[in-house]
Amino acid sequence: MELTAAYRWNEVKCTYGGQLMEKPLTSRYKALITASYKTPLGLWQFDATLQLNGGGRLPTPYTLPDGTPSWNERFGHYPQLSAQVTRWFRHFSVYVGGENLTGFRQKQTIINATAPWSSTFDPTMVWGPVHGAVAYAGIRINIGRL
Repeated sequence: MELTAAYRWNEVKCTYGGQLMEKPLTSRYKALITASYKTPLGLWQFDATLQLNGGGRLPTPYTLPDGTPSWNERFGHYPQLSAQVTRWFRHFSVYVGGENLTGFRQKQTIINATAPWSSTFDPTMVWGPVHGAVAYAGIRINIGRL
């Protein structure tokens, strides 16, 4: 059994209009925990990764005609879970797994997507996953062992 944990804190700032501000679209922190277990005979392997992405600042919103801001000033933290199971054979292995198993998706990735030629259209506000959970399966062939 192997366990790994990591944590990263980002203190990233830029100057905008002469004012030092937190850089937009950058997560404030990232925490990661991975676990991997291979059975004693080496036939099965189980892997899981949990990642917590910290919230951050969004670019300064503009004011809509009704007086409300075009978007929130900050985005929140979100988790992501990935897992994989592998069955090892002599000359190949078979695996199944999934990514973003928590299913977290950023709700609005394109501002005013219904009016792409308007002055309020903005496709640059991507700060999180744009797809939900994804499953996969595959076969690895060990050419060196043939």
